[in-house]
Amino acid sequence: SITNYVKITDTMGTPPFPFINYVYPSTANNTMSMANINWTKQIMNTFETYFGPYPFRNEKYGHMEFGYGGGMEHQTMSSMGGWDKGLIAHELAHQWFGDKVTCGAWNDIWLNEGFATFGAHLANEKLLMTNTEFMNFLLSEKNYITSLPDGSVYVADANLNNINAIFNGRLSYSKGGYVVRMMKWILGETAFYQALKDYHARPALAYNYVRTSDLKSSVLQSTGKDLTEFFNDWIYGQGYPTYDIRWKQTGNQIIFKASQTQSHTSVSFYEMPLPIKVTGTGGQIAYFALDNTVNNQYFTQTVAFPVSSVEFNYEYQIIEKNSTVAQDNTLSTSDINKDEFALYPNPAKNEINIKGIDRATDSAIYFIDGKLVRKDGDQP
Repeated sequence: SITNYVKITDTMGTPPFPFINYVYPSTANNTMSMANINWTKQIMNTFETYFGPYPFRNEKYGHMEFGYGGGMEHQTMSSMGGWDKGLIAHELAHQWFGDKVTCGAWNDIWLNEGFATFGAHLANEKLLMTNTEFMNFLLSEKNYITSLPDGSVYVADANLNNINAIFNGRLSYSKGGYVVRMMKWILGETAFYQALKDYHARPALAYNYVRTSDLKSSVLQSTGKDLTEFFNDWIYGQGYPTYDIRWKQTGNQIIFKASQTQSHTSVSFYEMPLPIKVTGTGGQIAYFALDNTVNNQYFTQTVAFPVSSVEFNYEYQIIEKNSTVAQDNTLSTSDINKDEFALYPNPAKNEINIKGIDRATDSAIYFIDGKLVRKDGDQP
């Protein structure tokens, strides 16, 4: 891009490093545009807090204005077609996600664009929006993601000749960014942001190419949490779940039953901790994360107050659509073990484990051909 640029030289960060902008003369004289450009200092400080040190502190950061819609991250200097703060945040986040660690194949473009979209989430949450505004933003993103029942964040090999499939706004950007938010929900905020810092600091990954599997391995190393099932569902799989949450209070206990349907056959079940907010008749509030691992699963929790309402996905922590919550006085604690029954491992060799049957219950185990293996009361 060639024009009669105005070069604006400044510093940012602690300790400071150069902040250099090349803008049109009209922009240099525009108070609002210059205020937004200077706001970059604030979002830089925020990203350094949550993502780790800016990767190119020994050089600079800045922007170069150009005649094109949107922006394009380049290492140390992003090309900008406008000065919206969300765009500024998105391109700056790319310095970590895209420039310090770069997707190793177009299949993994979400490692660039999904994380940069999450960077805009973070800017909205911490600097730009009230909580109500941020919830409305998340709801609009969730509605956009679930506007179609299919599509994967990971770009299939068959789509690598299609630029619109690679840079898909709904999947690579919005769903990719929301999947990062769900990782934060699963891991917890402190562990999540530390895992991101570790991801950037690993010698094999920093200033290098990475694949989706590298991120998963790095998170496992940082947190001990294996996200294989999560990635299979949300990165490689397609679609989203719809939940039916039923609840009943008995004394100081509340029973939940979580049922799920899926919008696409590529995922048989989305294993997710379910965000539940319980409100009492006197305004009391309790929060639960129900570890939902099977369909039609029952949970019991303790509450010390009369419950007036139950809210699911209260801060839009997870992607879902058209979920329902209802009080159901037919729920019974006698159903709980039945729905948590499990027999494992499969196949079994010398040992077999049974979950969900009380020792007092009459039971028997048979081979598939009908031969009795063991009945209740037999010696081991």
